[in-house]
Amino acid sequence: MVTRRAHCIGGGLSLLVPQPYAALEQAVRVRLTGTPIEVAETVLAAVGDDVLVVEDLHWVHDSTLEVLALLGAQVPLLATSRPERMERLRRVFDDRDTIALGPLCADAAERLVDVRHPELPDHERRALLEAAGGNPLLIERLVDEHHAVSPSLQVAISHRLTELDDDTRRTIGELALLGRPAEPGLLRRPPAPSDLVEILPDGRLTLRHAAMAAAVRVFLDDGVKRSLHVELADLLEHAGSDTEAAAHAYAAGDRMRAERLAVRAAERCDDPGQRAYLH
Repeated sequence: MVTRRAHCIGGGLSLLVPQPYAALEQAVRVRLTGTPIEVAETVLAAVGDDVLVVEDLHWVHDSTLEVLALLGAQVPLLATSRPERMERLRRVFDDRDTIALGPLCADAAERLVDVRHPELPDHERRALLEAAGGNPLLIERLVDEHHAVSPSLQVAISHRLTELDDDTRRTIGELALLGRPAEPGLLRRPPAPSDLVEILPDGRLTLRHAAMAAAVRVFLDDGVKRSLHVELADLLEHAGSDTEAAAHAYAAGDRMRAERLAVRAAERCDDPGQRAYLH
């Protein structure tokens, strides 16, 4: 819907639910503080005539929904949400503004297989169509380099990770745990673009889909997760992102460091809601 229009994109992320304007900050690349009215004015100036796109609206903070409700009549706005959370969108959209997207019909699914995997033998093609159930992401990702179909995205991603060297696998794990695109220079070992990783126009690195991040997090064992959280806490503290660093220190089990970082972040924070979250 926005391929041929100038647009800016932000997304709700499960790890950033407590942060009031995280999705909007990702879209306009501006630090946002203040009341929803003040933030709406800043976002409106930054978006201009572009389309504002917010993905995974089911994860955003209520303050972001308030901003979007204020912006709805002033900017072209496109948002996505899981159907079970659609009630949250009533503040922003009414029924005539929503489009329910179901699975691809059989003909469309087969055409997508033809485009993405023309080399598939007939039996694997049938297996892919059955396993994907009309989900375009699964149609694209359930096929490995040997033209074999995995029974689930988690299995497909897990298999892909086992083929990577340790450094690349750890960095992809960091991206999954970070829960947002990583700025250039944030990660010590940035991976090359691949079927798992893409580089956004502003140079940030991200996993290609939230479902991939979820599959990577399942693949990581607890010890590796803890060590990656420690590394992310180090990297984010060095980058001045004390709020995120505190969250990763807490996830790593280092309560004292998490408390120190959270207190320091709260002292520098002007937003009452964010200070309450940090405390």
